[in-house]
Amino acid sequence: MGADMKRWILPVVAGAAVALAGCGSTGAASGTATGVSASSGTAPAATSTATSGTSGSSGISGASGSSTTTSAGVGECRTAQLSGSLSDASGAAGSVYYHLVLTNKSTSSCYVQGYPGVSFVTTPNGSPVGAPAQRRADPSAPGIPRVTLTTGASAHSVLQVVEAANFPASRCGMTKVPGLRVYPPNQTTSLYVPAQEEACSDSSTVVMDVEPLHAGA
Repeated sequence: MGADMKRWILPVVAGAAVALAGCGSTGAASGTATGVSASSGTAPAATSTATSGTSGSSGISGASGSSTTTSAGVGECRTAQLSGSLSDASGAAGSVYYHLVLTNKSTSSCYVQGYPGVSFVTTPNGSPVGAPAQRRADPSAPGIPRVTLTTGASAHSVLQVVEAANFPASRCGMTKVPGLRVYPPNQTTSLYVPAQEEACSDSSTVVMDVEPLHAGA
């Protein structure tokens, strides 16, 4: 090969090597940027959840496989900090579904996590009627979320009440009740929630199912 030909080929090869090196550098930078983006996309969700105490905790729990951590100094909600109500009644296949709502009425943030205890009662301070609600896992959630409630914020649990008329009268012992006794998770003091329902007085007949608390009303 002549000297002139060698002088022409060497610059071309060198230029190709530089181009290939540049492509590899671009790919590495792109991969790093994607990783940073995914990481930074998670952090705001966690911060938002801890600050607002609303929905998002379930999503983060699903991503991490564990409950979210609340802000420092936020303790579990005591019964005295909460009020209870029922909303969103809907009927299906012999049952009525409610949202059992717990709202933070205090001036301090707190959190709820778990199942409320629920039973029918004869009066606000009266005796329980029949069997308490049995716990039922939420099939759409990977775990039990921790929900931080700022002042005025709410969490809800889906409460299913099976119509007492579905059971044999001789076994059910149907009776009308004016409301529910509700224990927030891990509390020994209850709330009274008005609810005009028909219950089974037989303590072996379960007519209510309750799911874990989730953010929102």
